[in-house]
Amino acid sequence: MTSMLPPLRKSDLVFALSLRASLDRELSAHVVDQLFEAMTAALASGRPVVIKSFGRFELRERGPRQGRNPRTGETIHLPARRVVAFVPSPRLKRAVDCKEATS
Repeated sequence: MTSMLPPLRKSDLVFALSLRASLDRELSAHVVDQLFEAMTAALASGRPVVIKSFGRFELRERGPRQGRNPRTGETIHLPARRVVAFVPSPRLKRAVDCKEATS
């Protein structure tokens, strides 16, 4: 069973980058922001984002479907939409599996 650890937040990524790359926090924050903006722009234009040894972010099409309003029970139409999916690399899967096995 997974323990309830706090999530890794953007500020944690900025801090880790500043330590590992010997950058000040302001520059690290700018780098992280630019990285996320580039990934967002690529996905918005339909391009997958592939990070070797980590995984792939890709768009998937969800077709239209019927849903239900949980408050009223009324059937509603949900239109087709694009969603972002993450596919982990085999290396990431192995790293996560090893951490789980030792917990």
